[in-house]
Amino acid sequence: MDAGFFGDLSEALFARAPVSGQRYSVIDGTGEGFLLSAGVDLTRVIGSMFLTGSALRASKYRARARFGLNYVHGRWSNFIGWTYLSPEFETQQTGQLLGSFFIKARF
Repeated sequence: MDAGFFGDLSEALFARAPVSGQRYSVIDGTGEGFLLSAGVDLTRVIGSMFLTGSALRASKYRARARFGLNYVHGRWSNFIGWTYLSPEFETQQTGQLLGSFFIKARF
């Protein structure tokens, strides 16, 4: 689930980064300004074809929480965001914090 605040970039087309889950503008609309976005995903892991017979066991549930800021002005489009990934394996003590940065200029 994602929610956007404080911006009208409704004409823009957004893509989602596969690992972080962040949405960033691919095709900009006519609007300019900031778009603050936040989202959370929760996944139930039933099995793993890669960890079969391995000493590592996948965590039963995986969560991903993200926060980002898009800024569009003229021919420039920028994005910065942070994503928290919960532990991937049962023996993993802590999750991971990812940073994302995209910059685009139209010519």
